Amino acid sequence: MIKKNPTSVDLGNDTAICKGETIALDASTSNASYLWQDNSTDSTFNVTKQGRYWVQVTVNKCSATDTILISEEDCEILLRMPNVFTPNGDGINDLFTPIVSKGIVSMHTIIYNRWGERLFETNIPRVGWSAKSVSDGVYFWTIYYTDIKGLNNKLSGYVTVLKS
Repeated sequence: MIKKNPTSVDLGNDTAICKGETIALDASTSNASYLWQDNSTDSTFNVTKQGRYWVQVTVNKCSATDTILISEEDCEILLRMPNVFTPNGDGINDLFTPIVSKGIVSMHTIIYNRWGERLFETNIPRVGWSAKSVSDGVYFWTIYYTDIKGLNNKLSGYVTVLKS
């Protein structure tokens, strides 16, 4: 009679980590011993860089092994907006648009005048406000955005419009 191996281990699906972050692999099983690819013997293993990781779990002389591939991604999140733009039609710096936008999944931008009146609103990540209907001056903006980690954020500031 063949006995089925009662031991199993599942490290999960292959996944990615952001540069500089750590993910904990957990193979915890009751009354087990562990052997990881680096010969460590804890029930968990902290991964800080990409690679192929495996663990062998043994319970009562029965063993099971699982492997996971961890890749590394650049998850840097940056959003910088200009504080001045010159919508004068010369083809240079004519639109209010991000200077740097990295790791941003979606954006909702609202631009206000100094009295708090809403002048412009868009869900387009590059914004592209031309300031056609306003005069030179200082305008205020708020951007609600979602980053690649799924976190919702808010960024506010001001921009000076110089048409001449």
